[in-house]
This record gives sequence, C-alpha cells and structure tokens, in this order.
Amino acid sequence: MSGDSHSKQPNCTDDTKANILPPEAHDLIEADQELIWEIDDYAAYKITYECRRDKCQKEYHSVKIIGQKLKTIRDCKTIAYQIYVSYYDNPRTIPYRVLQRLIDVPDPGTQNAVADDLANAAKLGCTDADANQAKRTKQELFDIVLPDLV
Repeated sequence: MSGDSHSKQPNCTDDTKANILPPEAHDLIEADQELIWEIDDYAAYKITYECRRDKCQKEYHSVKIIGQKLKTIRDCKTIAYQIYVSYYDNPRTIPYRVLQRLIDVPDPGTQNAVADDLANAAKLGCTDADANQAKRTKQELFDIVLPDLV
C-alpha cells in the first residue's frame, strides 16, 4: 500500500512513463563532472546527473560554462585571440556546442555566426602551428576570422 501514498506524484521508476518524464520529475543529483574545454578564464564541464530513486536508472547530461558570457564585440575579440593562441600552442579539436554556450545574445543566428568565427580562430591556430608559421598578431587574426567586426 505504500505505492498509493505517492499516486499523485509522477513515479520515475514506472517503466511506462520513464521515457517521457522530463528531468524535473526525477530526484537528480550531480554524479560526475568532466572538464571538456579550458582556456584562460573559461572552462566547460560535462555534468552527469543521476536519479536517486530506487530502480530508476535515468541519467541526464548538461554543459556548465565557467567564465563570463560574451556580450560585446570586445569580448568576442578578446576570446578569439585567446582561442587562437591556445590552439596554436596545443592543436586539438574544438567543442562547438561550448562555443555556442559562451555567447549571450538572444538571436540564434548571431550566436551561431559568432561561434563559427571562434571555431575558425581555433582552426587557424591549429593550421598555423601545423605549418610552423609564426603566430599571427591580433589584427591579422581579426582581419581573417572577424572581418565584419574589425
């Protein structure tokens, strides 16, 4: 009869509802935090949440950004050069979804365009390092990957 006392609340362990319940219906706790990207004053973590209820095996993932969101052209230019230098010094792949989450603008089109520019700064850093080309100046980088913001 203990099951009747909770009949008004969604039961996340009910197999018929487990796949359609939103994260809010679960009793989630942070189970793991993994660093996926770091540069100067910014970091991104993949957070894994698990439900604490018995017999529920549901997990949810999210990305947590540490650092100030980009709001101005100056912010964008500052981090674009930081990204370029970091990826020049240590060529690697870039998590695009992290770049999108760094940008605090309401328009998704603008957000994607700025994320594209930042991704291009990272790619250029990797390409220049692979080609043993000297690091570019800030202005050279801006002329190449941020021509509309110069």
